Amino acid sequence: TWQTPFVAPYGYGFNALTALSISPDFVHDHTLYALSATETYKTDNGGVVFTKSGGWFAMHQVTHLAFSPAYATDHTVFVAVQSDNVYRSINGGGQFNPIGLGDVSALAVSPNYAADQIVAAITSADGQLHWSTNQGNTWTPGTLTIGVGGQHNLLFSPTFATDQVLLAASSNDPGAY
Repeated sequence: TWQTPFVAPYGYGFNALTALSISPDFVHDHTLYALSATETYKTDNGGVVFTKSGGWFAMHQVTHLAFSPAYATDHTVFVAVQSDNVYRSINGGGQFNPIGLGDVSALAVSPNYAADQIVAAITSADGQLHWSTNQGNTWTPGTLTIGVGGQHNLLFSPTFATDQVLLAASSNDPGAY
């Protein structure tokens, strides 16, 4: 069965949602974020009640949120802010610092992040894949450029440590790479 969660303190519910991001430690922390075009919502009770995020989130239009797979121990969260930058928090979203690259249309963290520190992103202006092997401190342009505009997606294989597979797709480019 499905039920609509409560959004505190806004009884009218969510603004139109664009993305969901679930903590890799959901079984213990029950945390997930819901992103809309203008607001970020958070729940720490498995989705029963969401709260509109204040503070830093209230002042930034977050388009993508990606948890480190080791979030339970490293408390690392990456966010992309529309027409701005990529940011990293190492305290569970309490404070964010810009880590460069500018406006991105897709963001993903390696499932082996604790060991390889890999973050991948596609820049909005040119549709180019960028790669970081040091937690997003520096970025290297990749050889893949996919359609500009539209929606982009990046997905690491769950067994990335052994197969090195990263998938990329664009709504403006007919192929997956």
